[in-house]
Amino acid sequence: MTSGNFSNFPVDRITVDRDARQRRELENIDELAGSIERDGLINPIIIEKSGVLVVGERRLEAVKKLGWEKIQVQFAEDLPPEKLRRIELQENICRDELLWRDECHAIREYHQLMKDQNKGWSQADTAKSLGKTQPEISDKINVAEAQDAGDKTASTP
Repeated sequence: MTSGNFSNFPVDRITVDRDARQRRELENIDELAGSIERDGLINPIIIEKSGVLVVGERRLEAVKKLGWEKIQVQFAEDLPPEKLRRIELQENICRDELLWRDECHAIREYHQLMKDQNKGWSQADTAKSLGKTQPEISDKINVAEAQDAGDKTASTP
């Protein structure tokens, strides 16, 4: 649970202490940036009042890529130190991958939502949006459809 107190903070005043970071490699920034551009920033990052990043480096990099001048933040000083560390660790540890069946259904539903909202939306667009290949998207949509049709043996290759 956060403090619930959020502020907008200039992106260019946020610094990252590389030596203090748990995550060493930042992956899928383009996909995250696309998600934030479409749906907004769901979770604010956490910084010290001095501007040093504590939690949310991928989100910070994604909004930089989008050219945002400000980002919603929560100040670390508003949280007890043990809670702050717990949030940082939990964010990286508890991020669970979806089970493959659930991922297939989620991809199919996402693809359909995007098709409904964007004329001409294709599986290639879904693949780019989710950071996957078009054949992978096609396979997963086909598996979801086969499962819904009653084929319990349908699985991804």
